[in-house]
Amino acid sequence: MVKTAKKLMELMISKLDDELYGQERALITREMEYLGLLIEDLKIDIEARKMSKEICEWEYENNLLQDCNEEYDWNFQLEWL
Repeated sequence: MVKTAKKLMELMISKLDDELYGQERALITREMEYLGLLIEDLKIDIEARKMSKEICEWEYENNLLQDCNEEYDWNFQLEWL
């Protein structure tokens, strides 16, 4: 009877180990998926910042050109005609 009890305990322990291992694998899989989503979110954020920076640079250059057109007299091109 003691041998049977020991055998049952060993089976229960191995079953618990398998269940815990399965749960651990499931948690690891979920964590990896979550990290993947975080990385994707960071990539999108970085791309948005790059686009924002490029838009600011373009607007700055555009404003400089518009200011330049207002102040600069382009009629000199017609002087030699």
